[in-house]
Amino acid sequence: MTGQIVQRFVSNNQEVSKGQKLFQIDPAQYKLAVQKAEVGLATAKAEEASLYANLAAAKANANKAGADALNSEKNYSRTQTLFARKLVSESELDTARTRAQVAKDNHSAATKQVEALESKLGAKPGESNMVKSAQNALAIARLNLARTLVTAPSDGIVSNIQYDIGTEAAAGHPVLSFIPSDTLWVSADFRENLSPIFHQTPSHWLPSMHYRVKCFH
Repeated sequence: MTGQIVQRFVSNNQEVSKGQKLFQIDPAQYKLAVQKAEVGLATAKAEEASLYANLAAAKANANKAGADALNSEKNYSRTQTLFARKLVSESELDTARTRAQVAKDNHSAATKQVEALESKLGAKPGESNMVKSAQNALAIARLNLARTLVTAPSDGIVSNIQYDIGTEAAAGHPVLSFIPSDTLWVSADFRENLSPIFHQTPSHWLPSMHYRVKCFH
């Protein structure tokens, strides 16, 4: 996280417990980001609700257009029969044909509008892409805010502190070292003529910067 350190809770070479506060980065900008994301989510939900209302209207329109297309097609079919019997003019036949085609095109357009609206919405309210995107943005904003309070990941010792109140913290630039107490790796090089000693002795005393001399097995 990036920001100015506004609180310091530990000192150099201090033993800490898991979850203990180490330092606090100024949370002001991150709180604003959360508020902005909350507004964005509310806006997305309102837009989604509007789309659902539009979808209901589009479905009603598609149903009506479908019924009109069916009636127009039936009327055209009847007009064709009457024309064959020379009971209606060719002009009336053309009019019936045109109306049937227009009604068919209207139904197709209304159906495509329904499909377009459905593609923007999920299976149920709250699952549209716009709402999911806004929810993810809010989750990230809240996570970033939570990360402004840096805590110990486990029991251990804090050392090499390179910050104080007012220091600018930035990602990728460590401001302290943390040595976990539940895991300790020791790397050592020994001469070959000393190896028999270690084969005969199962326990060894090793010095440490932060622990009093302790026997490690």
